[in-house]
Amino acid sequence: MKQRFDRDRALQAIDQLGYFQSVRWWEEIDSTNRCLARELKSDNPPSLPALLVADRQLAGVGRGRNSWWSPSGCLMFSMAVPWSIPESERATLPLQVGLAVAQSLADWSVDQPKVKWPNDVYIEDRKVCGILIESSTRRMDGNVEEYSIIGIGINCCIDWTGAPEELRASAISLHEASPKSLAESISPESILVSVLQHWRNVSDRSRMDKQWLGREWAEWSWLEGKWVEIVSSGSSLIGLAKGINSSGALLIEDRFGRTHAVLSGTVRAIEDGC
Repeated sequence: MKQRFDRDRALQAIDQLGYFQSVRWWEEIDSTNRCLARELKSDNPPSLPALLVADRQLAGVGRGRNSWWSPSGCLMFSMAVPWSIPESERATLPLQVGLAVAQSLADWSVDQPKVKWPNDVYIEDRKVCGILIESSTRRMDGNVEEYSIIGIGINCCIDWTGAPEELRASAISLHEASPKSLAESISPESILVSVLQHWRNVSDRSRMDKQWLGREWAEWSWLEGKWVEIVSSGSSLIGLAKGINSSGALLIEDRFGRTHAVLSGTVRAIEDGC
């Protein structure tokens, strides 16, 4: 009964945002990204922006071939949003999403959430949120429409009993990082509404002020001022993380004082440049 009430209240709040043209909530699917991708290519596709939420995922997906463990208490949803920004600025989308999640979770956490470039979210140096963004096109009314599917998984109130061993050390559930006064009010439904509200704010601010994201990033970056190693296309770069540029590239200062702008790659924090 409480879950039904929480869901109805969340759906009402989402409707009040006035943003999504299509909202669906499934009890069980393979993955929100895959399901939404199929629907967008179907004979009766949803209008954009579209939102799909699931109580359970049987085959949650992450980057590459990674899977996303999806137990009870995990918020799992995907948004399909049309492209409305110049191609030169599209690399900032993952950063905008990560920042929106971090800022929304800050309302519930004792320690400030941080974004590991480009968009994983950490609390107490453990991962609380994973984000997967996939872009595609479809033909609508004779026109080609570009869009991105933004898949978000957040550990809201998870019991780690039975979790894969590596997750117990590397992941955290939001309720573990919250003050006792808030922990009991945390649910996938309440966090969903908070994230969507912050996403609209971050998206609007970024669109109106092209420099806003760069100014905000240092405060919310998990990598800022740390030595990092980035591996991309078989090559490795080691240096200090020094913020982002206007295109969303991670700025790395190497041992010789040269600054490199990195748009993609696998990044990890290391000790003292070693």
